[in-house]
Amino acid sequence: MPETADVLAAIKKAIVDTIGYYKTLAADGLSLADLWAMTTRAVTTFVQIVEQAKSATGEQKKAVVMAAAAEFYDRVLGPYDIPKLPDFIETGIVDPALRTLWLTLVNGLVDAVVAVFNKYGGWFTPAATTPPPQPATPGLPPGLPSGFTPY
Repeated sequence: MPETADVLAAIKKAIVDTIGYYKTLAADGLSLADLWAMTTRAVTTFVQIVEQAKSATGEQKKAVVMAAAAEFYDRVLGPYDIPKLPDFIETGIVDPALRTLWLTLVNGLVDAVVAVFNKYGGWFTPAATTPPPQPATPGLPPGLPSGFTPY
């Protein structure tokens, strides 16, 4: 991308910080809902950070976000162990297939995030280099009666 070295260094550092933050959260174990919530937050953060590169084209920005997303998968989600699945099957068959599926989903998610960004003309809050702390597991949606069990 045709940007100054300072902007590119800031973007790279912010992406590395974001990945480190979510890697710390993942250390305690995650549900499928946690994995998707973490993915959407991370990808949204990556897009927000990369949007700072004003002179880059949309394709260049998307390539940077997808590279960050691939690194996010490899460092945060990929090491997640699938219980009761032998390691040779997980690492040889399941992990590569899940990575491909995940990156395909993220590709669409990036397009959706950018479409919302473009529709509303920008972010509602300034880009943060480190996302705000989020609970490892989401709570119940607001407005549900107390004692409600979503099963």
